[in-house]
Amino acid sequence: MLLTRSVVPTGQRHVESRRLCVAGSHVALAAAGLVVVATIALGVLTPLYTDEVGYNLMLSRVFAEGRHMVGLLPQCRSAYVLGVPWTWLPGAAIYAALFHGTGLLAVKVAGIVMALLWLGLGTFLVRLGTREGTYRRFATAVFVCAHGFGQLPMIMTMGRSEGVLLVCLALYLWLALRSLRRARMRPRTAALSLGLFAIVTSVFFFSHSKAIFYAPLALAAAVMAFPRRAQLARIAA
Repeated sequence: MLLTRSVVPTGQRHVESRRLCVAGSHVALAAAGLVVVATIALGVLTPLYTDEVGYNLMLSRVFAEGRHMVGLLPQCRSAYVLGVPWTWLPGAAIYAALFHGTGLLAVKVAGIVMALLWLGLGTFLVRLGTREGTYRRFATAVFVCAHGFGQLPMIMTMGRSEGVLLVCLALYLWLALRSLRRARMRPRTAALSLGLFAIVTSVFFFSHSKAIFYAPLALAAAVMAFPRRAQLARIAA
């Protein structure tokens, strides 16, 4: 009596093993992401520093001070009271709407929200700018896991302006990549993109003076997001 056994073809075994590897990498990436997000969420337990409160207080009271930014160091006379240009008023309005009449917990929650937004937008941009497959999963895993080293998750939750700058930079990159991936935008879509770009720019340069160092990146994003004058002409029409 002959005993027969089914032999799985080599190609099929390779496909099944690759499928298991892909599923395992998805599970590992999701687990790493959850750990990093949970660590960032624990930032609500970290101390609230005076510069976090001071910065948000200074930025959110522009309209209460007659469209002036009142600094926290009176000895710096030339920079103690600064006039706010009209291009910064949308950013000032957003800060006033978010922090006017709120308590200290709002500053800490805002820091955590900015950290999560940066993590989400950064992951989206990494996946948007890489090919599908193993390289995309590897690049995403590197980006997510890099934010879980040492004290970085706790530092990211600080309610300072750096988190806002990171989110604005991510939005700049998204607008540029979105335009490059589309050969042509509808006038309504282009108008919405232009409005978002203007608001992001206002918030970006209003939040901190160090944003001036990233002005070339903002300019490059504008050139890539709106490469043709015809788009702006259609928006104006």
